[in-house]
Amino acid sequence: MNIKNGYVARIPGTKKREKCDVCNTIMDVERNIDAPSSWGSIFSKNRMKQDCFTCPHRADKWHRQAYTLQQNAANTPSPHLAKIFLREASEVLDSRIPTKENW
Repeated sequence: MNIKNGYVARIPGTKKREKCDVCNTIMDVERNIDAPSSWGSIFSKNRMKQDCFTCPHRADKWHRQAYTLQQNAANTPSPHLAKIFLREASEVLDSRIPTKENW
C-alpha cells in the first residue's frame, strides 16, 4: 500500500482529475507547475513541469490522523492490528472528526 497523504504530481495533461488516496475526495489541481520530480531533484534543484494534485483536507486534523492510521496498518506485521487501525481510520473518515486530541 502506497499512501501519499493527499498529494500527487503527474506529467502535465495525463490526468484530468485525481482522488485522494486517504479520503477519496476529488483533489484540487495546479497545472504546469515547475516542481521537483523526486527527492533527489529537490537537492539538485532540477525542476520539471507537473500537474500537482492536493487534497483540500490534507491539513485537517482528521485527515492527518486517518493517514497515520492507514500507514500504521500498512506497516504493521500483524494482520489483527492492521484491521484495528483500518477500522479506526474508517471511523475517522466517516465522521471527519479525529478520535484522539492533539491531531
